[in-house]
Amino acid sequence: MSQLALFIDAPTLSEATAVYTDSALTVLAVDGYYSDQNITRQQLSGALGASITCPDCSGSTPAAPTTYNVTQNVTNNIVGTLNVDYTLSGTGYDGNDPAGPVTQTGEVNDEYQFDIVPSVVQGKQFSSASPFSATNPAGSIPVGGTTVTNTLTGTIEIIPSGAGTLNYVLTACQGNNGESPSSGLISRTLANKPTPNQRFAAVNVEPTQYYYYDPAITAKSNPSQADFLEQRGGTGLVLSKIEGETGCPTFNVITGDIVQLKKCLDGSTDYYMQIPYNTQWRNSTRVTPDGGSTFYTQEGILQANQLSGKTEFTTIQYPDATGIMEGQPGFQSRVVGCPGDTYFQLRECNPQFGSTFGGRKGISSLPANNPLFAAGSLQYNINGTGSVYTDDQGACWQIQDSLPGSSIAAYSSSSTATVTLIAYQGNDCQACGGYV
Repeated sequence: MSQLALFIDAPTLSEATAVYTDSALTVLAVDGYYSDQNITRQQLSGALGASITCPDCSGSTPAAPTTYNVTQNVTNNIVGTLNVDYTLSGTGYDGNDPAGPVTQTGEVNDEYQFDIVPSVVQGKQFSSASPFSATNPAGSIPVGGTTVTNTLTGTIEIIPSGAGTLNYVLTACQGNNGESPSSGLISRTLANKPTPNQRFAAVNVEPTQYYYYDPAITAKSNPSQADFLEQRGGTGLVLSKIEGETGCPTFNVITGDIVQLKKCLDGSTDYYMQIPYNTQWRNSTRVTPDGGSTFYTQEGILQANQLSGKTEFTTIQYPDATGIMEGQPGFQSRVVGCPGDTYFQLRECNPQFGSTFGGRKGISSLPANNPLFAAGSLQYNINGTGSVYTDDQGACWQIQDSLPGSSIAAYSSSSTATVTLIAYQGNDCQACGGYV
């Protein structure tokens, strides 16, 4: 008599907590006594009890449950040559030509299912008058087992050249946001068949989606309308073949906000960094991608379609005014601007204090040589001291003094704002109105 295969969740029965009927340890064996010829343990409600050294066992190993076979025979009535015009696969196919019997084994009332599916070779198809069909028998195993028959029918025909179309699978590429659309099918005549790895672009969506044709992937024989990329019942894309380009395009994946960087050495802005979405950042903050060999300043947010020709820095550090990096001993605070630049010390114009300087302290995010400050310098004095400007939030600030970049860290504190000035107003706080 054949024995039922059993599995335990430990190297020995004495260490195990339960007995199972499958190697994945997902189906518990029936309650009863189990032995490894040394000890016997009783499983009750899915848990093993105490071990008893044999031969003084209080119970015995239960008899293995009775299993029966369901055997599927295949009647292949497909008009065509197996492994020439088409191939077969599935749980009901044994891989032979002609297909032989396939057996599934289990206890009474266990489910059985035999499936066979065809794949037609390139250039051929099942005719519409005689499409593929399989009986694919399924059910519950009866006492004593049974024999079933899987009957395959259908007629293979050659697709007329120039008139008929074939379906080709386009594999989706990962977008620059880290996400990938669904792959799908396109229909093309043999004369317009895509070349291996040909790249396609979906031009009616934003951002543009990319796909490529992999000839190693065979389209399924009976696709649904939803599987097609270009049809209304499918994805509804407008696909354009990109001549001379293959595979997926190469670009950096965008997973956060894109901050443009300006190089301190020459003022070029062909650089950027990414920060997590909704992370606070300050305009003109100084950063370095190489431990302090070169410095850059943050200069605003870019969109994903503005990155062509720009270099991404993936490792960014924040130096203080003395060159110590954030996170290292002795670090003071992040600073704005480039080393050697001069910035303006500011005080906010505040009606509570009249024309005196009782408002918040600030530091201009723009260096003193920015063209914005030319108006105040010409109207008032040579360095713009005393001039009043509005910031990007509508508040008014008066320039107090020039501040070398090397001293910004000492001046900065939690009460000091980095201010982005945008427009010259006049020579004192009264120029903003509402001030006595």
